[in-house]
Amino acid sequence: MGGAVEEPLLLGASFATYVLGGPIVHASHGNWGRAALSLGARVGMPLLGISTGVALEDCRGGDFCGFGGALIGGVVGIAAAVAIDSAALAREEAPVGAALVPTLRVSENQTWLGVSGQF
Repeated sequence: MGGAVEEPLLLGASFATYVLGGPIVHASHGNWGRAALSLGARVGMPLLGISTGVALEDCRGGDFCGFGGALIGGVVGIAAAVAIDSAALAREEAPVGAALVPTLRVSENQTWLGVSGQF
């Protein structure tokens, strides 16, 4: 098949997965606020990184002036958005409760009956 058609589709699918993947997971867990924060971070942080990278790059003109700063800033913004999403937003409280499980162990010389639990 032709690579000219597949490359834009792959790029679009990659972009959609990055932007919408985290928010969809948060929304499927009923965390609509976290979904909105995740979407905002995944769009806003790379844009902030790009603009910061361009502003900080010391360029004196030329055809690609600012491109390196934009690229580095965008990558840093993407990495920061994913890290914040997974470290801060993707945490849920686990249900707290006690669990008791009966235990039976039988061997050739001995039978043992007990209860183990988690509190």
